[in-house]
Amino acid sequence: MSLLYPRKIDCPESPTGFKIAPADQRLLDQQAYQIEASQRRAEQREAEAFAEARERRWQQEEEQRRREGAARRKTIAADNSPPRDRVPYHIISMLQERAAKVKTFREQLQQVPRQLVEGGILACFSQHSGVQTALNHGGSRRAVLREAIAKLRVDDESDFAIHASCDYIERLLTEDEVAEQLLQSKPRNVAASFNEPVAEVATPARPVVDFQFARDRLQYAALAAYNGGKIDQPHLPYPIAIDVNTASVEHESQPTLLDHSPAKRVGTHTAQIDKKSGMLHAIQGRFTIDSPAAREVYSSFVPGNEISSHKWQASVRGDWSRLSFIKPGKVKVVNNQRIVGPCLVAHDFAWRETSFTGLGANSDRKNKVAQFHISERDEA
Repeated sequence: MSLLYPRKIDCPESPTGFKIAPADQRLLDQQAYQIEASQRRAEQREAEAFAEARERRWQQEEEQRRREGAARRKTIAADNSPPRDRVPYHIISMLQERAAKVKTFREQLQQVPRQLVEGGILACFSQHSGVQTALNHGGSRRAVLREAIAKLRVDDESDFAIHASCDYIERLLTEDEVAEQLLQSKPRNVAASFNEPVAEVATPARPVVDFQFARDRLQYAALAAYNGGKIDQPHLPYPIAIDVNTASVEHESQPTLLDHSPAKRVGTHTAQIDKKSGMLHAIQGRFTIDSPAAREVYSSFVPGNEISSHKWQASVRGDWSRLSFIKPGKVKVVNNQRIVGPCLVAHDFAWRETSFTGLGANSDRKNKVAQFHISERDEA
């Protein structure tokens, strides 16, 4: 309601001699308030329109900068031509963190009694077949354990802890078999009865395999310490291959260890990188230190009968600075071999040491198995 002509009332006290009627005064105040509110709303709409226009302008500028940046990055990528199969940094960090967890778990695993670890493996394996039935019917515990380890390794649901436990128990089983072979290879004199004198059995004289004999007479070599194929690592999601063409060695004379443990020194060898064949060779090995690890290795050698000696497998270790990834189903030539994905490829591999192991990590059994050969040196 708009009030154009308010009513006036005579008022002698007022300087003008009149005043506006109270009802009309209220209408005038309300009208003034509405006009002021309308002006404020108009100013607010104008400010909102200005803000929207500014926001649209900023978005257009941001889109233009994004397009220019994408075009610039595309140009740089075309100039540098980086490999498209390079593994992102966050995946490398994840793999390194997983490797640290596996190392910690393996150290803790050695503190657990062996029977508990074997029981855990059999418990996991019991979900696949009747383990207890096989044991009750006279089955060999060692054979059942090896079957369980083989099944759990191919099971996709098995985590790294189960794989590490399987590796640990399999190494112990291999050591048990080696010890049994050594005991069986020792000559024994058997008496016909307790009353009869023991007949001395003539045994061929052979040198005693002690440290002096090993140091002066024995040598070892692995002509394929790495055969150029895939390597299974429990802490990695895929097999890994070493690019021998980019591999390097800081010193030709390298330490030889047992099971990649720095505390288990065996001797030294000469490292040789054969880029033509795509292999790593460990040659001219010598037992240079008298340690329990060295005794475990050279005591398995049977002088004069290398065929009966225990066959140790070889395993290399080092650091890599760059990884690439072969996608599943893709084929790439690495070390003069056709590597079928999925597979990781380690470039710029720095070869640090080679170890005697009971079981190597080569997953490609079609190639030559990495194996150490212990033999006697020529006296000349």
